[in-house]
Amino acid sequence: MQHLSFAVGPGEILGLVGPNGAGKTTTLRSLAGIIPPTRGRIRIAGHDLAREAIKAKAALAFIPDEPQLFEYLTVTEHLQFTARLYRQPEALARVDALLAELRAAGFAGPARRAAFGDRPPAVIHSFSGPVDYALEIIEMDLAVSFSGLVFRPGEEPSAEVASLVPTERLLVETDSPFLSPPGAPRSRNEPCHVGITTAWVADCRGLAPEALGDDLIRAYDAAFAQPGA
Repeated sequence: MQHLSFAVGPGEILGLVGPNGAGKTTTLRSLAGIIPPTRGRIRIAGHDLAREAIKAKAALAFIPDEPQLFEYLTVTEHLQFTARLYRQPEALARVDALLAELRAAGFAGPARRAAFGDRPPAVIHSFSGPVDYALEIIEMDLAVSFSGLVFRPGEEPSAEVASLVPTERLLVETDSPFLSPPGAPRSRNEPCHVGITTAWVADCRGLAPEALGDDLIRAYDAAFAQPGA
């Protein structure tokens, strides 16, 4: 990124809009401290990100499109680890309450079905993580979507997860431009490469790819049903 300068004040919302490769994700990763800028300065809540990294990051929440999770940690342990990492003792005290709030808000059980019917309350985009994490997601009746990310080193648990997701909650990514599977150009994923990931999911479930196609269409229609349809 070059010649980029902007400020976001309290209560303001800023959206980064541009074509693939324009630098939206690079900008966000720089703001999160993942990619250090070669020039210029980043300030978060008045703190210089280079000089006061902990204070700056403690005031920032970043949700990446490729979550890097430790396969030996549970969901609760991930929350606890993150809270300790950013020195947020008040967050540690809220971990159990937060998980309880998610369930009470309709992410599991009768409350969810009353609010969403047969539609999942949310979709986990480009799944990545340990099996325990997936089991929590499945328990909450969320849809799980797989992309070319599953072929990368460290994503081996995804194979077991792909076999566990209920058919009506199983999706394959059609819009993950930089999470291409093997055999596709690393710089750009295209809809024609979806079949590669679909074949992998089918194999994990002991099915032929063509046997999975209709199930994926039904799951997609259920997850993204239009009002009144």
